[in-house]
Amino acid sequence: MAIRSSAKHSANSSDEASFLETREEGERLRGIASFLLKEYEACKNARTSIEKEWYENLAFYLGNQWSVWGRNGSALGGKLVTPGAPPWRTRLTVNRIQPIIRTKLSRVTSTKPSASVAPASSEDEDLFAAQAAEQVWDSVYREKNIHRSFSRAAFWMLITGCGYLKDYWDPSKRDRTNKMDGDIHVESVTPWHVFVPDLTLEEIEDQPYVIHSKVVPINQIYRMYPELKGKVKPSVVSENEIMENTKLKIGTNNAPDSTLMLEFWIKPGFHEAFPQGGMVTIVDTFIVQYTEPEAGWPYEHEEYPFIKFDHIPTGKYYADSVIVALRALQREYNRTRSQVVEAKNRMAKPQLTAVEGSVDPHKITSEPGQVIFYKAGFNPPTPLPLQGLPAYVLQELDRIVLDMEDISAQHQVSKGNVPPGVTAATAISYLQEKD
Repeated sequence: MAIRSSAKHSANSSDEASFLETREEGERLRGIASFLLKEYEACKNARTSIEKEWYENLAFYLGNQWSVWGRNGSALGGKLVTPGAPPWRTRLTVNRIQPIIRTKLSRVTSTKPSASVAPASSEDEDLFAAQAAEQVWDSVYREKNIHRSFSRAAFWMLITGCGYLKDYWDPSKRDRTNKMDGDIHVESVTPWHVFVPDLTLEEIEDQPYVIHSKVVPINQIYRMYPELKGKVKPSVVSENEIMENTKLKIGTNNAPDSTLMLEFWIKPGFHEAFPQGGMVTIVDTFIVQYTEPEAGWPYEHEEYPFIKFDHIPTGKYYADSVIVALRALQREYNRTRSQVVEAKNRMAKPQLTAVEGSVDPHKITSEPGQVIFYKAGFNPPTPLPLQGLPAYVLQELDRIVLDMEDISAQHQVSKGNVPPGVTAATAISYLQEKD
């Protein structure tokens, strides 16, 4: 990669021509940074409503299924909160979404991604080269632990609808196998950290640019770019800037401790400063590295270093998650189960009727074998007649479960259970394959 550090343009020079060149270059870089930062804000604002869906999906997966969006004065602001309820109200959470996602994750990651290399000809040399290339893939897959990164990307794909792998050459790493400086690096990136400008384009390679946003501790920034010490100060809260943990009520830190780093990958033709495309890294408002205009795209393959995984296609850039369709059923399932528990509690401790003044209600408890004293001449307290829940209420639970199985495409055979009446091994295998 032909990457240049902008620190070279910040040094003072006694030569007037060099000084003017440095000043003009500095102004040019500040103009590029200002333009790109505005693009970042536009991308961030464009997907606010989409991120709301992501937060709700993650909350349902984690079991926070009675929460609603609270308002803090803005149309899409606030955080997920659980409204208050009377102490006698039951709020039972039976999380059926989490096992569905875990089963899907097992399916997606059960098979190792394969790589096949076609030989250029039928010559022995080309055949052996193709075999060697496939062995290289197997070696890299094991040594770089790509399966772990792939599993994490698949998890975010199932939760939000999109997941990313980022593969790139990291000159700061050390290849311990070949004892060389620089190494391949593959990591999972959450959808919260990747921004694109056009949400109508399905393919990431069709985007004019891609932004990889990171929140980096300020001390790490000083170690990476010593020239920024004293110029850049902590400006963001690491746990709230990109993926806002406070929306899930798990944020604890409110003091700025980090700064924002934006990595722009720009395709040819988007910006006049990069006619052949390029890469720009911005820390706070400073450009710390960029590709020379004549160098063009950093990699020969001319593709973004991101691999995008989609779950349910929507015809737009961001795919959908199955959790979106399951949330309403999960809410109803929890509500019905809670009503059943409340009815059981009323049956176990029924309400009493008594003549006013005949008994002290504060002395009535749920203690077994309790003796209730009442005034002579009055009828004793009697339980209030209760009616059991209709049968259709309990049947509704079974219907909800069947609906969730249909929507998630997971039935009895998906979970290792044999349907009633099926005993033949061939039939069971066929059902699992079709499912």
